[in-house]
Amino acid sequence: MNSNKEWIIHIDEDCFILDNQPIFEEINKMIDNDFGISGCPDGHHEYRSCNHMAINSFFMILRRETLLKWKSYLNSGKDFPQFKKEWLEPYPFDIKNKSTILNFQKWGTWERGSEPYYDFMWVLKELGVKFNYMEPVFEHTNSCTTLLNGSIIHAWHLRQINDSKIVSSLHNIENNKRYDNIFKLLN
Repeated sequence: MNSNKEWIIHIDEDCFILDNQPIFEEINKMIDNDFGISGCPDGHHEYRSCNHMAINSFFMILRRETLLKWKSYLNSGKDFPQFKKEWLEPYPFDIKNKSTILNFQKWGTWERGSEPYYDFMWVLKELGVKFNYMEPVFEHTNSCTTLLNGSIIHAWHLRQINDSKIVSSLHNIENNKRYDNIFKLLN
């Protein structure tokens, strides 16, 4: 990592930024509260019922020092940690869909390998990096998850941009129409 930039934003190809001002506000919140990473929890919302202690990688804000800690851990030769019960925190938002709540004792996919980015998250947890979770809001019109008061839109499965079919049971319109709608929002 040869950059001297203090902040890194990771964004998937099916995630769109409508307004960058809330991102700057989020960075200020991270500074004020010493958060090393900020993003959407990977569980307990319409699209995801995975481990809400991880952050889904579709949109993340990271401090440069967080990535340097990760790099140092990789260079140490240590094995990746497994998820630890002591990392559990209560879900910080109202749970709109009670059916997505999973019992930790019964669900084994919180372990390494259940998602490719979990190794990254568990190393950060092991290193004591503070996580900030952005509230995911389901936007019904285009079947998206929004963050930061709608300024970030993640259009799940929009990688299949030319699909003229409904690609998920959560979607109510065809993917190509979803893309057209989002593209209009961007313009």
